[in-house]
Amino acid sequence: IVWAYATAKESHPKLFQKMASHIARLDNLDAFNSQALANILWAYATSQESSTELFGRVARHIIALDSLEGFTPQALSITAWAYATSRQSSPLLFEKLSGAAIRRQYDFTSQNIGNFLWSHATNGQMDERLFTSFAPSVSALLGSCNNQELTKIAWAYAVVNVPAPSLFDDAFLRACLKKEEEYTREELGQLHRWSMWQEGLESGYPLPSSLREKCFAAATSKVSEPSSLQANSVMSELSDIIGIAFDGPSSFAVENDQSVR
Repeated sequence: IVWAYATAKESHPKLFQKMASHIARLDNLDAFNSQALANILWAYATSQESSTELFGRVARHIIALDSLEGFTPQALSITAWAYATSRQSSPLLFEKLSGAAIRRQYDFTSQNIGNFLWSHATNGQMDERLFTSFAPSVSALLGSCNNQELTKIAWAYAVVNVPAPSLFDDAFLRACLKKEEEYTREELGQLHRWSMWQEGLESGYPLPSSLREKCFAAATSKVSEPSSLQANSVMSELSDIIGIAFDGPSSFAVENDQSVR
């Protein structure tokens, strides 16, 4: 039901709340297969009807499973994406999803990979093993990556700070250059983050000047919202400077339930 409402872009907060409470209070979730769980989570994330109670219940269920062999790459990707999009943190869940994904990585499509890696970076899950393991898979699928997938992957590696010289080489630059006229401003901003990271690493693979200039212009025209990992780093630095402990993004809450952007 909630999947149908989300797909139709129909808002019904009371329905979503009632369904979330019902699912969260079930004795077990064994009646739901992996795709059903992924679809439910996707619906709540897409509709911006996030329920901490529901997401927490599903996370505990997945973590307790003996194996995630029943999860397809798509289900793994959608599940991670839903938690990241809804800003629901569950390190143990992401760790379990990551282990399953590494074992199934060669079954992943470029879209699956882009969403999965983006989700980890966005959720602040700095899993070096995951990003290192996926580098060969990404390289093998460069030809099928669209502009969104390329920039998501590049941005995710930069945020998590896992150098992958076997991935980020001339072939990756050529793939990026082929999409030069297709990038949105947000995607150019993501690619700028990757480009700056590569310069810092002195990798020897800078973006071609024309694309680099577009990326810089996009990045300086709009301040992007930080990932959880970036936000945590900023808060840690602030704590050291002014001697006040911050307990998370809520520390930046202001009146009328609006956050500082």
